[in-house]
Amino acid sequence: MADLPALPSSSVAAFTTGFASGRWAGRDLADVDDHVIAALVHLRLRLERSLGWWVFGGVLAALASVVVVGIAVDSRLTFGAWAAAVASGTVGLGVAASWLQSVTFRRAALQAGLSAAAAEQLFLVAADTDHWLAVIEHCGLTVTAGEVASFVRQH
Repeated sequence: MADLPALPSSSVAAFTTGFASGRWAGRDLADVDDHVIAALVHLRLRLERSLGWWVFGGVLAALASVVVVGIAVDSRLTFGAWAAAVASGTVGLGVAASWLQSVTFRRAALQAGLSAAAAEQLFLVAADTDHWLAVIEHCGLTVTAGEVASFVRQH
C-alpha cells in the first residue's frame, strides 16, 4: 500500500489560545470604559422603570386579541376557550417582560464588550444603583460617569 499524502491542518491549540488569552472573550468590569458602564447602568434603570409599561402593553394586546376573536368568531365555545387561554396566559406576562428586559440588557452589555459574567454582575448591581443615584440627585448634585462606574465596581 502506498502512503497517503498528509492533509494540511491547523492546530486546535492555535485557535483556542485566542479564547484563553481573552482576545475573543469579553472583558471584566475593571477593563471597560467608565462611560460604557454608566450607559449600561442607565439602560438597566430605564428598562426597570418601564417594566410596568411592558406588562401593561402585553395585557392590552391580550385583551385586544380577545375582542378581535369575539368579533371574528361566531362560536361561543371558541370565544370562551380563547378568553380563558388569554386570561391564563396573562399571568406569565410579568415574567416574560422581565426576561425580555434581561435579555435586552445582556445583549447590549455583550455588544459593549463585557463578558457574560460581567454582564450578569452589572445587571444585578445596576438595580442597586437606582437608590444611590436618587439620593445624590435629591441633594442637588450631579453624578459623573466615573462615579457611577466606581460605585458599580465596588459592589
